[in-house]
Amino acid sequence: MKKYINIFMLCAAMLGCAARPARAQYLGTTSPQSVNATIAPAGTACTGVGQNYSTANTTLNALGFRNIGQTIHQVTFIPSGSIISAQVLIFGVDNAGNFTQISDSGYFVQFSASNVLLTAIGNYTNIVVQVTCSPNATGTYTLSYSGSSSTGYVNAGQQLSTQLVKLMTFGAAANANFLTGFFSPLGSSSGTIEFQYVLAGPSGSTITVSCPGTLSPTPLAVFNLSTTASLQTFTVPPFPCVQMALQYTSGGASATTISLTYFFSPQGLSNTTLANYVHITGTTATVVKATAPATLVSLTVNTPVAGTISVFDLAGAACTGTPATNTVAVITATATAPIATLPYNVAMNNGICVKTSIAMDLTVSAQ
Repeated sequence: MKKYINIFMLCAAMLGCAARPARAQYLGTTSPQSVNATIAPAGTACTGVGQNYSTANTTLNALGFRNIGQTIHQVTFIPSGSIISAQVLIFGVDNAGNFTQISDSGYFVQFSASNVLLTAIGNYTNIVVQVTCSPNATGTYTLSYSGSSSTGYVNAGQQLSTQLVKLMTFGAAANANFLTGFFSPLGSSSGTIEFQYVLAGPSGSTITVSCPGTLSPTPLAVFNLSTTASLQTFTVPPFPCVQMALQYTSGGASATTISLTYFFSPQGLSNTTLANYVHITGTTATVVKATAPATLVSLTVNTPVAGTISVFDLAGAACTGTPATNTVAVITATATAPIATLPYNVAMNNGICVKTSIAMDLTVSAQ
């Protein structure tokens, strides 16, 4: 009996030491890797046209700029040299090679200690960062990229500044037209334009804000520029608009330069300010607003009298006698009509001039 037990124990020991059959093992969940790379080193020269940096570029891959399933894409643009204008965009490229802009439009900030910080969300076959800046050669920059698989980002700090502050140009020639297209970060044109000539500029120059992404070709606003070297500020009315265009049209020969910045109103806030008023009681042509920008907010007939009220889009110098051009409205009042306020909220290209055919009591509100 003892002999058989020993044999059994020996067999058990041998089986216990033998290798067990291999089974499939769960290695855990993998996630996209984080990527950090300098894709344009300090001193990279502007070319005046779009410079594309793609994750499909093997040279950039070697620097660490690769797309390994990232969903958050962040770009830091640092201007240097004598850049006068720069636009930075992030595109997603699908398998068919189609480009889709997935970021806001980033413009450089000339006087800020911080730089353009642009963020985009989405997983694509390839990611392309595009820089368009000038002047050629003397304008330089640094461009870095960071990609991760985070689920979101905080819209604050420099990211918020990139959204709301668009320094279109700083030092462009005043004798040449300047045109740029961009996306509104909040789907609205509501904002403020700041414009300045370094020295006195050419007369007859204008700034036009339009929305080419709509069926209507009519500009949202046209602002007439004075020749002064002082800062000129214009309020852009809030219109629904995603794809926007801004154009400076030169009035003629000039040796000076311009700076042009678009400040978008933060979400939930309006750029509307309280209107000023002019009280009219006589029949003389009255200047309500001498120059653009000017917005006719409303007109109130305080004491109804039979006669007409004419409103003209004219600068102060042209608001004399009986104006015959740029008529905006001709209102017919009657002695029996009740007191009425007529809302307009329309932008004027030159100024606001009002003339009545007979003495009546009016209040005109304008911005």
